[in-house]
Amino acid sequence: MNLENKTILVVGGAAGIGQATALLCAERGATVIVADFNETEGKATAQAANATFVRVDVTDEASVAAMCASIAQTHGKLDALVQTAGILKGAYVILEDFELATLRQVLDVNTVGSFLSAKPAAPLLKRGTLPAIILISSPRPTGSAPPTPMPSAKAVSARWARRWPASWPPRAYASLCSFPAGSTSI
Repeated sequence: MNLENKTILVVGGAAGIGQATALLCAERGATVIVADFNETEGKATAQAANATFVRVDVTDEASVAAMCASIAQTHGKLDALVQTAGILKGAYVILEDFELATLRQVLDVNTVGSFLSAKPAAPLLKRGTLPAIILISSPRPTGSAPPTPMPSAKAVSARWARRWPASWPPRAYASLCSFPAGSTSI
């Protein structure tokens, strides 16, 4: 797939799926913006992808709004938002030992982070060519999974990916929810 003349924001692009996405998009000709809380690894990924790095905290609305304002000034548009930011915390902790603070952190990063990444990016995506919001979810957002809130939190993102397009003008967005074990087009 040729991504020349496409501007792609990869949130959570410092490592893992986000890093691989940023590198592949750059290899295919896209202008890539790597956004992450982890500045050291994020800058390294951006350098490897010949991309721009922006530090962002997906749980902080002001941080995400500032990132999108910077992108608006520098690039003027987005053709795709790939939201990969997520944490797996508290895996295999039994219920009676699971801390509420851990649950809130997982929900803030994995669920609220998807919302906060997409909302201020929407106006930039409207300026793009056949724009896409791609929310990376858990391979098992429901059903059997480790006893942790991560799959449930990511399941909300999967649900949003199915529902958001219903409120958009025709062809304004292509919304996908991808899973590391495969991909589902919505």
